Amino acid sequence: MSRLAFTLRVPLSTLQGQPTPVTVTVGGRDVVGQIASPWKPDDVAAALAVVEADNAECPGCGGDLAKTTDPQHQFDWQAETIRCHNCATRAAESEGHDNRAGLLTRSWFEADERVAR
Repeated sequence: MSRLAFTLRVPLSTLQGQPTPVTVTVGGRDVVGQIASPWKPDDVAAALAVVEADNAECPGCGGDLAKTTDPQHQFDWQAETIRCHNCATRAAESEGHDNRAGLLTRSWFEADERVAR
């Protein structure tokens, strides 16, 4: 849970539902109190699920890391590069034309349908 607190930039004690102590000066006197945590257990569970899902996803292709990094399937991935002629034409008309403009790479697992279109 500390990783989630760090990711969300929220104190760990807040995620754990602990109240936050506060001191407010009123009329020259310090008044001590507590503010209840806005994080309910269901909120924490939902946030943890999102972080876990993000951590299981490849940041490059969005694939499931358990599948995309499995050494047994290293050579089961196929890829092809195609060119979007519309993007290439638009890039050719702009300054700093990049010869890679419009290039798209599709990849798929040989047993699956194409996953990136």
